[in-house]
Amino acid sequence: MRREELYFIRAAYRESIKYVDKKFGELMRDLEEHGLLEDSLVIITADHGEELLEHGRLGHWYLHVHNELIRVPLIIWGMQREVIDGPASSTDIAPTLLNLLRIRTPSTYFGRNILDSRGFRIMFSEGARIQYGGDVDYSNFSIATIIWPWKLILSTFGRLRIELYHLERDPSERKNIAHEHPDLTKEMLRIAMDHIERSKRYRERIHLLRKIRRRT
Repeated sequence: MRREELYFIRAAYRESIKYVDKKFGELMRDLEEHGLLEDSLVIITADHGEELLEHGRLGHWYLHVHNELIRVPLIIWGMQREVIDGPASSTDIAPTLLNLLRIRTPSTYFGRNILDSRGFRIMFSEGARIQYGGDVDYSNFSIATIIWPWKLILSTFGRLRIELYHLERDPSERKNIAHEHPDLTKEMLRIAMDHIERSKRYRERIHLLRKIRRRT
């Protein structure tokens, strides 16, 4: 891709963000003018970011789990004013909203209330090729394991690839330092594999429940 084409794509992306920002501002003003803003709970987030050749691709390819794709805004406005300085997951949104609304969170939810989630935690972000019937193709699979400020990426697409980044020193994930920290890489790899095995067992139970439901 020529430099001029990449410049145009990035400029168009910035303009799309400006457009959404403008429309969101209009929505907030309308809520305020109609006296609804103080009683509203407003959530701003996204399901993914966009890669603009930072790691070799355009768009949101499902097998890349770098920051430009998985780090998204999360702002919850209303009912409680507080800035949470720490990692959070999109799975935390529902438990947090239920807590703010004083509704009990089901035990099957994966996330946790962000307002009570200070300190150490492990987070995962996954991408995979999904086969017919919902099965995951583990020959085309990527998982990011984040134990702040460390992030390990394990990918099986094409060939096995292991990457380790220090997100505070290298937020753009430019230098893979897995070979510099073999013990940490090995331990985070073990944590990632354990998570994959738990996910497999969870999907197996879901498939079994679906079969039972179809029979009844």
